[in-house]
Amino acid sequence: LNLSRRIGGPSSFCGKFTRGGLGTEPSDTADDWITSDGAHALDLAIATIGLPHSFSASRKKVGLGPDNVWMIQLFGKESSAFLVFDFGAGRRIERYEWTGPGYDVVLELPDRAEWAQHNGVTEQWQSQSLTGSDSPVENYGYADEYRVFLNAISGLGPRPEVDFHYASRYMRIATAILGSNHGVVTRIPQPIEVETPRGATDRIIVPAVHHPASRRPVVTILQEPAIHAKYFNFSELRSLAEILDLRFPTSQQDISKDLAESHAIVTGWDAPLISDEQFDLAEKLELVVVVGSSVKIVKPELLKKRGVALCNTADAIAKSVSEHCLLLSLAGLRKLTNLDRQMHQGKWPPGNSSPLWLQKAVKVARRVPGARGLKPLFPKSIIKSVSIGRGNGGGTPPWADLRGQTIGLVGWGHIASNFARLLASFSCKVLVYSESASSEELEGHGVQRATLGEVLGGSRVVSLHRGVTERTIGMIGEKELALLRSGTVLVNTARAALIDETALLARLKQGDIVAALDVFSREPLPPGHPLQKLDNVILTPHMSNISRECYLRVGTDALRILRDWKEGRTIPVLLDDRIEKMT
Repeated sequence: LNLSRRIGGPSSFCGKFTRGGLGTEPSDTADDWITSDGAHALDLAIATIGLPHSFSASRKKVGLGPDNVWMIQLFGKESSAFLVFDFGAGRRIERYEWTGPGYDVVLELPDRAEWAQHNGVTEQWQSQSLTGSDSPVENYGYADEYRVFLNAISGLGPRPEVDFHYASRYMRIATAILGSNHGVVTRIPQPIEVETPRGATDRIIVPAVHHPASRRPVVTILQEPAIHAKYFNFSELRSLAEILDLRFPTSQQDISKDLAESHAIVTGWDAPLISDEQFDLAEKLELVVVVGSSVKIVKPELLKKRGVALCNTADAIAKSVSEHCLLLSLAGLRKLTNLDRQMHQGKWPPGNSSPLWLQKAVKVARRVPGARGLKPLFPKSIIKSVSIGRGNGGGTPPWADLRGQTIGLVGWGHIASNFARLLASFSCKVLVYSESASSEELEGHGVQRATLGEVLGGSRVVSLHRGVTERTIGMIGEKELALLRSGTVLVNTARAALIDETALLARLKQGDIVAALDVFSREPLPPGHPLQKLDNVILTPHMSNISRECYLRVGTDALRILRDWKEGRTIPVLLDDRIEKMT
């Protein structure tokens, strides 16, 4: 280490063996070229022939210490590399041969190198041209390289412009070579586990690159590898990689390249948009799986013309949204948010829950305004807030139970059907207004078909579950809102455009209904919006499907669809009539 420090950082690095199309040539400084010595040979071989699928390694020990004579062969699809390291008995012999379509390379360190193209062009270098002198290279600077690498991965210094996912693949290959049996051809273990980039908290899976010769369908997953832990179960990814050629592009160039070979793609949440040009490249495409529910981003009309199946993960999302609908319904019936605000303001909201002794004391305070001994004990705020009823019964509470109520659903789809299942445990009668659901389907879920007027006028809770189309924009207007009975809770987790906002504000100002809203015409909801000034409005920031469980559920569904597609089972393809009603 001390000798390395005295030598200092490397003054040069020869990058003449980088072929065109493999990226920029290696830098000549330790600040961004972070591999070292013997690893350079293996790294350079992989850069030349691509990631190998198999290898064989023979080794022996000359003298004391670790194995110091190695012969390694790497096998790619159409390329191979042969590496010899001999550091036994004071020798230093390194010879590398790489062969592939259109090139043959021989490198003998530290003396000579030759790159021969099959078109007849040959380049050769001798010791002097490699080192700038007649002496072998001595200026390695290991300590400097090691320091820069540690700083890069610990966050103490600038991160080099390198691919750490590739580094994990490289280290898996190196680890496999070190642990291999003598002379046995060994396949590279897959997939590869790597740590997420700095700042992430989970582990991710980056399966190794598969070669075009593979007969497995190519599937491109467009979500960035750094966020795979958000959506995907890693053991399921490992299993899926055995039957599918999974690709994880991280740049637009890689996306275009992988789409050109893909039979299926996974897109949607946290995925970059696919351009028309990129879709045109995907001539082999058979299936598109959208993580999420909206499919407009993938141009379904274009996919239909090309005969590409389209699926989403709406049912997985519906499980979370339906829970939110249940939450809003209960909160609306119990006036939860209004009571919570009053309690935080130090008030005791009116109801029949005031203790009997407090009710009696307050009666005295009210009857005897001049009683000096009572006023300090019971300020006006307390006296006004205490509800005093007749006898022991108290006053009528301003809330209601969900159990046994009639619930109306406007629209019928994944969310509405999941919500209906939850309501069944509360013994609710469920009315459904739907123009497309069959009677058999509704009966199978234990719900009853009704007109829009019957749903609005006959339900204690009305929940909206329609997409936005020309027919549904403003479908809940002044006339429809007038049908709502006093005490009704109106829930909207679907689309804000379903309700005429001006009419809704006018109806809410009457004060006898509650609106529980998760969607708005302007998002985020601007400060000072009229909805924020009404106590009978419950507001949530368009987050009915935001939970870790939901994210993992949609990822699991996406992978399940891929597996079923590969193994010939039925998959939930979206039909035209369904797509037309979606937003």
